[in-house]
Amino acid sequence: MTFLVLRANGPVELTVPDGDTTILQALLDAQEQVPDLAFRYGCRNERCGTCTVEVDGQRRLGCRDRLRAGQVVGPLSGFPVIKDLVVDRSRVAEQLRSVPVRPAVGTADGAWASLGRCIDCLACVADCPLFAAGRGTPVTFLKLQRAALEGARSEAVDAAVALGLTDACADCRGCRCSVGIRLIDEVIDPLLDAASDLP
Repeated sequence: MTFLVLRANGPVELTVPDGDTTILQALLDAQEQVPDLAFRYGCRNERCGTCTVEVDGQRRLGCRDRLRAGQVVGPLSGFPVIKDLVVDRSRVAEQLRSVPVRPAVGTADGAWASLGRCIDCLACVADCPLFAAGRGTPVTFLKLQRAALEGARSEAVDAAVALGLTDACADCRGCRCSVGIRLIDEVIDPLLDAASDLP
């Protein structure tokens, strides 16, 4: 099977054994031809989110999603590329550290179960206009929604409003999650509803 990988010096065509294979396994196999091909991976089990790449422009988990012949694998758009498929994820980490709400401990109920599936793969961030403007990300709001569910509701809503939730997010509604969290229904809309209840 032949596929393309986008590298800094242009696309490279790679051939790996035919068969049903994950993106990550194809990249590992391709390192026999291109030993310096750079990409990230960790758990190989859909838990760490570090292997996220773009395949034909769509965000995919390398350890889970399958690769087909002729597809193009590239780095996550919206992030500075360090090398090949490795992007600089530090800006998201900095934005999350700046969120002024820390969730309470031990008060969550079943409502958090779905939101707890976030693996920080950053697939939701690539097209986010708030991230592009340096103001926040869907991951930021997911953490704020967790804080709200765990008893820090007014502080979480205040932080969400300050970051621009009532402006950009109300209009964009383009969040998509690779692990099945319904970001609009479970995160954005509830925070918008709570913000609209503020005096």
